[in-house]
Amino acid sequence: MHRTRHRNAVLLFLAVADRKFAVVGDDGIHAQVGHGFWDSVRDVLQRDLRGGRLRDGIVDAVSEIGRVLGRHFPDRPDDRNDLSDSVSSA
Repeated sequence: MHRTRHRNAVLLFLAVADRKFAVVGDDGIHAQVGHGFWDSVRDVLQRDLRGGRLRDGIVDAVSEIGRVLGRHFPDRPDDRNDLSDSVSSA
């Protein structure tokens, strides 16, 4: 995660069976948004999960993260995807 060019990677980790999750932003995006942003994403995701709305929680969290990433790190012609976008269900 820390190997991206702009250090703007975000990991959304859900351990459904354990009822735990984490939202982790790398240094570049964290420097732009601070703790308050991550707290707000956590709160939205937690509210939806507690309400039994797993899919809504994930969609809401990813949408908000994407919106903020787009504002601070807009698309550029020389952009490349430094990390896989695959979903792991190990």
